[in-house]
Amino acid sequence: MRLLHGWKHVFFAKSCYQLRRIIKKVYTIIKPLGLKLAPLKTFIGKVKKSFSFLGYQISHDGIE
Repeated sequence: MRLLHGWKHVFFAKSCYQLRRIIKKVYTIIKPLGLKLAPLKTFIGKVKKSFSFLGYQISHDGIE
């Protein structure tokens, strides 16, 4: 099932541990629905460079 195709979210947290907890909560919500996250499209890490997301430029300094 590809229901979540196009479902895009960015989560920010102060630590990698907090991000992992968020992803775990997302899994607890979507798993009973028979859905899953695409591992290759799920990134947990520091934002060292800016990146574009839904037309916004996101960097360590904020959103433009």
